[in-house]
Amino acid sequence: MKWIVVEDKQTSGTFIAVIGIPEYRRHTAEQGPCSRFRNKQEALERAFELKRQLHVNDIRVFTLEGV
Repeated sequence: MKWIVVEDKQTSGTFIAVIGIPEYRRHTAEQGPCSRFRNKQEALERAFELKRQLHVNDIRVFTLEGV
């Protein structure tokens, strides 16, 4: 699995998105500002950093169904 944290300040207005997908897949979020991580823990640490910096209320974790 790879984990993507969306870092686009305009789309992160209400929440920080953390997306978990298989390593071989591509996600449209990777075309914009984002960070990539090899594990969920590191991705969540970055999401909490962004939450504090951007004063966002929520972090949402998205994964593919069945993964």
